[in-house]
Amino acid sequence: ANPLTISLYRKQNALQFVNKHPHLKIVYQFRTQFNNIWENTTASHKELLDSLQAWCTQAKKTGVLVLEEFAHSLNKYSLA
Repeated sequence: ANPLTISLYRKQNALQFVNKHPHLKIVYQFRTQFNNIWENTTASHKELLDSLQAWCTQAKKTGVLVLEEFAHSLNKYSLA
């Protein structure tokens, strides 16, 4: 079997599962957003910090405990 085909199939199945479970869908969306912020290598220090703070603010309003806790834990750190 083609590894790419298997990978795409697994991703499609995972997305279908996530879409059927609202909290998982929210967590998946926030994870994707967080990764996009973190991987933005062209962002300045201030842009990165502003983006992370906005992400945390939004995460705290989701009603999803794991996101709220993660956002609160990020607030304990600062970018040096």
